[in-house]
Amino acid sequence: MTPREALEITSRAEREIIASLPPNGPRSFFLYAGAGSGKTRALVEALRWLRKNGRERLWTESRKVAVMTFTNAATDEIKRRIDYDPFVHVSTIHAFAWDLIGGFDRDIRAWLTHHLEEQIERLMNEQAKGRAGSAAAVSRALSIQAKHERLKSISAISKFVYSPVGDNSGRDALGHAEVIGMCSEFLQTKPTLRRILVDRFPIVFVDESQDTNHALMDALLSVQSAHQTSFCLGLFGDVMQRIYSDGKVGLEDAIPNDWAKPAKLINYRCPSRILRLINQIRSKADNQLQVSPPDRDVGGIARIFIAGDRLDRPMCEDYVVKRMATITGVSSWGADSKRLILEHHMAATRLGFSGVFLPLYKVEQYRTALLEGSLPELRLLTSQVIPLLAAAKQGDRFRVAAIVRAHSPILQQGGSTGRSQQIERLSEAKSAIDSLCKCFADGADPPIGEVLEVIDTIGLFELPPILRAVIRGQRREIAASDGPPREDEEIGSWHAVFRIEFSQLEKYSNYVSGASQFGTHQGVKGLEFPHVMVIIDDSGARGFMFSYAKLFGLKDSGARRVPAQQAETSEDRTRRLLYVTCSRAMESLALVAYTTNPVELQQFLQSEGWFAKEEVEIIEAKQLT
Repeated sequence: MTPREALEITSRAEREIIASLPPNGPRSFFLYAGAGSGKTRALVEALRWLRKNGRERLWTESRKVAVMTFTNAATDEIKRRIDYDPFVHVSTIHAFAWDLIGGFDRDIRAWLTHHLEEQIERLMNEQAKGRAGSAAAVSRALSIQAKHERLKSISAISKFVYSPVGDNSGRDALGHAEVIGMCSEFLQTKPTLRRILVDRFPIVFVDESQDTNHALMDALLSVQSAHQTSFCLGLFGDVMQRIYSDGKVGLEDAIPNDWAKPAKLINYRCPSRILRLINQIRSKADNQLQVSPPDRDVGGIARIFIAGDRLDRPMCEDYVVKRMATITGVSSWGADSKRLILEHHMAATRLGFSGVFLPLYKVEQYRTALLEGSLPELRLLTSQVIPLLAAAKQGDRFRVAAIVRAHSPILQQGGSTGRSQQIERLSEAKSAIDSLCKCFADGADPPIGEVLEVIDTIGLFELPPILRAVIRGQRREIAASDGPPREDEEIGSWHAVFRIEFSQLEKYSNYVSGASQFGTHQGVKGLEFPHVMVIIDDSGARGFMFSYAKLFGLKDSGARRVPAQQAETSEDRTRRLLYVTCSRAMESLALVAYTTNPVELQQFLQSEGWFAKEEVEIIEAKQLT
């Protein structure tokens, strides 16, 4: 396909979207928009058209256009581009779900009760079959205790609360997975909620649709199917850029045949050399290949450096920085480049927080929130305890007071009290903070569980139910001693984390906030950088989810590609992550691959046409001295 032909298809895509919108439509659509193709621009242009052509009719009917995004940053950017127009309701997926179901407390109570009873029954059955006194039995007992405790409290809750940003630790608070689960199920089973959605938002755009939770996506597709003439669902995204495990596998195959399926085929970000590489990476996955704009000159630099698995990794990467500075003529290449690790286990190992990350990542319902930094149990520590300790260490009394006043039950704002009571509360708060700080006296690095136990004892913050159950179980000396049990991963994961030193939690916090030197495919979603270094290292992945050896033909891939509605292969996941990271580069790209077979990898890359001979360099140990 020529650039001119691709430009025409891209232009036609935007016209096709407009033709799908009321009053022209409604006709639901899925816009394929690959890396650097201007997906957000297309979404914003559709919103601007609706503001001009559909606003008057919808506004007088008290109806709006809704946009669901994946991150708060994306929400803010879209709002800014449409001048913060209240006609367009822009929110994250979790906030949108809560906006729909918030206030339906009777339904929420019934859903929670049913699901907790089911979970307790399952655990009780497993407990009856298991060996009494084992670590598994102890952890199941704690899990049953936590769920019973929550179940008993539900009837006394008149109004449930939820915060999309992650601070949901109160007894009346709902978790992220619960809100998505409820909203998805209610949309599938409650016609009233469907009608509320369609009446309030007859047009719904879903940004990054490939990463939208699979249950919620199924529910939205179901609503569209039931209200085809009155509900327009617009999906924006690229299935090749799905990076979260709870996204819908095979989304492209679930799109009905009567939907519009426009495509944006021009990549405005990557120079032609890098574009050619990312096209080759995805070519075995689908036929959605991109071209450069008609006026773009050939350019860009792509290199791969192959290192033996036993070589020192920091030294290898420093060597690559120097080589790329020479190759590109950019002396500041190291300072100007972004280093991307393709697999989160590698980041955890390299940055020193694997003790926190690995146990929690094993729990499937934790994964997305863990990678986003929004897991409520950890948010208590990362957004309250760590900042409090930092402020106390710096002697910043005002910051300390602000954190305690905002989050601690000891010193909550509101309510009129006498001066003597205020003084008593302040004294209690100071004593609690001093007790917490003593854990870290003389440079101590206490276990996370010890810190949480102190917090629970002094009542400085309210612990989430599962942490409270594990802590109080440990006090009765019934904690597991022989590792996390398979029967209850959730409880077992926290037992493992509680034994880890607190400093690992600080390193994890720096990682998810973007303060560390490395980024991953999650952290760079939608971003771009002049120069990119992508680090490929199977030995640091510690799992079966990804395998670069399989992708590069160094290891048998085992199971062949399976139907889209079934589980995908590790090769599929690996290909997507490599595509996402490589497609961030605007000028130059360096891949650093660690392998036990450098020559075999070199031969594969050249035979597949990914790199020319002069673009591949094997790093020798003598070059690092």
